[in-house]
Amino acid sequence: MRHDPRVPSACDPPDDCFRLTLAGFPLLLMNVHLPSGQSEVKERNSAFREVLRGVSQAFAPEDLPAPLHQHTTILFGDLNYRLTLPNREVRWRLSCRDWLTCLAADQLSLQLGAQGTEFEEWDEADVTFRPTYKYDAGTNNLDTSEKQRAPAWCDRVLWRQGKQRGSTAAIEPLLYESCQNTLTSDHKPIKFLARIRMRTGNSREW
Repeated sequence: MRHDPRVPSACDPPDDCFRLTLAGFPLLLMNVHLPSGQSEVKERNSAFREVLRGVSQAFAPEDLPAPLHQHTTILFGDLNYRLTLPNREVRWRLSCRDWLTCLAADQLSLQLGAQGTEFEEWDEADVTFRPTYKYDAGTNNLDTSEKQRAPAWCDRVLWRQGKQRGSTAAIEPLLYESCQNTLTSDHKPIKFLARIRMRTGNSREW
């Protein structure tokens, strides 16, 4: 395994990227923290573009493949995308465990795989866990402060299957869930486990 850690200026701080080669296949891991705010979708999308531009510039001097041409790029962190539903409705639907309606109004989900969006070529495993934000620290209670911020799935893991000559990769999600027992923050961390299947040349076997 060969690794190539670096922190591009456009992503610094708190974004980090880590490149490694596993069995000849290049992987890129990106930790990103996008701008907060209920309605700051354009700002988040712009920041995401800047992150990708910074990563591309960081790899260019050493003639490394551009990030979006890596075999697989995995993006994770506090992406800060929110729900377009009113706070009261979100809380009511969550109390009824109606997560599908909430996710249908998720600013990020609406862009994933949608033509012409920043996330057109990105994928995510099915979200089957409670929102990761915002909680009273030390509890599993949604924000009861004076602001009572609306719940949202701010913390996510996405991936993009890049293309490299002579090889193909496929992501198979095995686990994607939040850590509800973690009480030290107003966010709930998430964990993600996947199998990366790799195939070379014209082989039909992964």
